[in-house]
Amino acid sequence: MAIIEIRLENSRQQSIRQIHSDLGPLDGVLASVEADPSFPCLGFVDPYGDTLFNRVQLLQLTKEIDKLQSGLSTTGADHVLVELREMAEWGANHPHHYLRMRGD
Repeated sequence: MAIIEIRLENSRQQSIRQIHSDLGPLDGVLASVEADPSFPCLGFVDPYGDTLFNRVQLLQLTKEIDKLQSGLSTTGADHVLVELREMAEWGANHPHHYLRMRGD
């Protein structure tokens, strides 16, 4: 398991919403898109480090999650992708908010 926390945060790095615990299924999804240029945001998530998305990138991230949910097998990661999409959509619609993924 590499990704251990996903946080929606404000510009003062205060958490608005977060996902913790076993995100192992998400690791498989990220591995499947890392070399795919049609996933410019998810393809650059570092499962062992930190990745930060700004408001503009979050709009693209919602599109990539929609594509994943409609086309790829995401067995086991569906609930995480639903929450991730909700967080990304909220952040995309609110200035000065970011989505941070912290790896193990």
